[in-house]
Amino acid sequence: MKDNSIGDLVYDGLKTTGGFDLATDYAEIGLDMIFDNEVVKEIPFVKTIIGIAKGGIWVRERHFVKKMLVFFEHYHKGNLPEDKRLAFIEKMKNDVKYKEKVVDHITIFIDRFVEHEKSEILANLLLAHLNEKFDWKCFRLLSICLDNLNLQGVPLIEAMSKKEKPYYEGDLSPTTDEAVLTSSGAAIRWGTHYQISTIGVYLHIYGIKGDIDFDINTLQRFGVLTS
Repeated sequence: MKDNSIGDLVYDGLKTTGGFDLATDYAEIGLDMIFDNEVVKEIPFVKTIIGIAKGGIWVRERHFVKKMLVFFEHYHKGNLPEDKRLAFIEKMKNDVKYKEKVVDHITIFIDRFVEHEKSEILANLLLAHLNEKFDWKCFRLLSICLDNLNLQGVPLIEAMSKKEKPYYEGDLSPTTDEAVLTSSGAAIRWGTHYQISTIGVYLHIYGIKGDIDFDINTLQRFGVLTS
């Protein structure tokens, strides 16, 4: 899905709630009802998608809209300090290349995601980036890791985060869950040792948990962060 007006609407969605009803749980709206919901139909972003589709609203359009609505819902519900939100908007306003970089990144990855849950995680990662927890290069790496991640592995990350040495297991037998984490770059295995990678720790704390205020340096004493 590609159209110049989509980029404009994503930009507008980052600047303002723009008709989004933050009291609505967009993730709970079924694909077959996404364009029949009275609240959703009045959102400018949705109206434009309907106009672009012209020949019919197919599953892909419905899915894209749902994922984008989930992203904006969590982006606007986030607890990013107001001064940082305004600084972000001002930078996009004054730097066209930066605005295009941000908008393209969000649009491309949301279009790629199969699960709408990843849109929520991406929103959390963007908020953490804007909250100065990591730079743009790291945000890109996290987005790629998220795109490659099979969410089946998330419970294993959760369980390992609660270990005496967080995110590390000295004797873990091979399982499907650990394999999908390793293949995405979220974890590392050597022998029987298994550890959630630095990028996986960032993904879990800032993206999956959405704790955009977390001080990652508090994990240094456990030897969790490898780089």
